[in-house]
Amino acid sequence: MVGNLSVNDERQSQQKGHCEPDESAPFSGDQGLCGPFGEKGHPWYRNKKFLLSIIAGGGLFVFFLLKLDLSSYVEVLKRASLPWLASSLFFFCLQIVVRAFRLIWIFDSGRVGIKQALVIQNLHVPLINTLPAGLGDASLLYLLKRVAGVNFGAGAGCYLVLRTVEFSLCLLMFLALTVSGPGISGITGEWLTRSKIIAVVILIGVVAFYFLLLSARFENLIDSLKNRDFPRWARWVIHFIGDIHDQIKHSLGSRGFIRVVMYTAVFYIFVFLNLYSVFRSLNAGLTLGNVFFFYVLIFPFLVIPIKGPMNVGTFEFSWVVLLVLLGVGKQQAVVLAFAGHTIALLNVLVSFLLFGLVVLVTILIRGGKRLRAGA
Repeated sequence: MVGNLSVNDERQSQQKGHCEPDESAPFSGDQGLCGPFGEKGHPWYRNKKFLLSIIAGGGLFVFFLLKLDLSSYVEVLKRASLPWLASSLFFFCLQIVVRAFRLIWIFDSGRVGIKQALVIQNLHVPLINTLPAGLGDASLLYLLKRVAGVNFGAGAGCYLVLRTVEFSLCLLMFLALTVSGPGISGITGEWLTRSKIIAVVILIGVVAFYFLLLSARFENLIDSLKNRDFPRWARWVIHFIGDIHDQIKHSLGSRGFIRVVMYTAVFYIFVFLNLYSVFRSLNAGLTLGNVFFFYVLIFPFLVIPIKGPMNVGTFEFSWVVLLVLLGVGKQQAVVLAFAGHTIALLNVLVSFLLFGLVVLVTILIRGGKRLRAGA
């Protein structure tokens, strides 16, 4: 009778969509994840954020598509400068390489090697640019687990540190933009100069958050909660948070953290050069300062997790808004947005194929050496 009850309870739990960690597995920060959103019976395509992303992205795409002058779009792509297009692809590939080196140094313990890091980023970057609702960002945790054996808790800690460094550097660039006023971008407006106060407050908030997270009191709290008799799902959550805390503490206290910051700065330089190359290839008529203004203010749009598949709609929306702020006509802004999106997707595809070809050639060369050695 007891056995029947336990089987029935398990079936009812599965039908309700509950996701219990594996009883036979230790707490390692990667147990109990039954799917992309951690629940059985609730597939990712029924998630509210996913559905909202599809609706918003699709709606915006149709809206701007109806305003697109197709002949102008085709003409802009035909007249695109091939050297500048090659330049944009070159800097895009360099972004992937720098991302890989950041992964190596964020762990600073040999857990992720250069080959693993390159494979992870060559898969992660296309996923970021194709999956909706921010699923591409979350895929980093899965790739770290599958390729390098990093548990989900440590992967989440790595992700938070990387995003915090990126976010902080973005705020510093925004402060530079607001302090300079129209000197860099040529854009005027009280909203731009006054918003530096918001940026400073956010920076202070980020520092305060990590100060609290790394405090001895928080660490003691996690340790005390681990020893209490909670339900298994609650203990899994506590250990997961503990793994995140341990990874953040290790990353911020390691000798490699300064290199992570430096690589992130270099990464942003390559992002800017890639964007500048795209605008030059499209003959957009923007100055270096205009592109810097566009480059800094595009990041808030990228942070929003509501994104359509391949960023359709949301990409065009952010580009049109910022180009109009820079004085570009609405019709021309829509054309440039669609052309820029086309180039961005081509860069993703070509870089993925190039890195995949490098991996394939490397495998073939090694296989040939082993055959010759065996002979």
